[in-house]
Amino acid sequence: MKVRNSPSIDIAGTSFSILMWVNLTNSTDGMDQAIVAKPWRSHSMQYPFYQYGVEFAANGTLNFYFGNSSGRPRGPFRMRPHIGIWTHVAFTYDGRLVRGYIDGREQIAVATGERWHPRDILINLLLFVPFGFGVAGMVRERGAPHLQAILFALASGCLLSLVVETAQCWLPTRDPSLLDVSTNTISAAIGGLWSAKRMRIEK
Repeated sequence: MKVRNSPSIDIAGTSFSILMWVNLTNSTDGMDQAIVAKPWRSHSMQYPFYQYGVEFAANGTLNFYFGNSSGRPRGPFRMRPHIGIWTHVAFTYDGRLVRGYIDGREQIAVATGERWHPRDILINLLLFVPFGFGVAGMVRERGAPHLQAILFALASGCLLSLVVETAQCWLPTRDPSLLDVSTNTISAAIGGLWSAKRMRIEK
């Protein structure tokens, strides 16, 4: 069964549950079968693929996936269901743990750990360097000491990052993170230090 892609079935927060009754039979062609599949874009399974989805794999496991539009796919989170009988299946996420239940009994409880993705840390470290460089340069041109320019760049980076992360609390496709604030602040300070040293050398 297919339903029209709509914001009403988007993930709207940091916690959600998917519950269903299934009567599963093993695959005869060795292919995984999608039971629930909600992509980010209509008629498309482009990266990061599922907004949320449940597959019955050829190896006999139920696999739960979810992700967000910033490119953080999570899963598969696997549990083994009953075959050939009606079974109640539930997957829940509370912002920290993914739990899976078969007929009301918990089968898995797994921490996602998505906030410490090395790719995100690297991107955030590089993202605010130009910002810090520009802010420190403007402050130095107004006659401020080097240290003051660096501290101003650090504080500006921290404030801007806090505003962005706070705004993401109301965006269901984004994940606010204090780690992002920390890495953005550090990169703004690096940019400020770079700018101050460059101006000192030029003078």
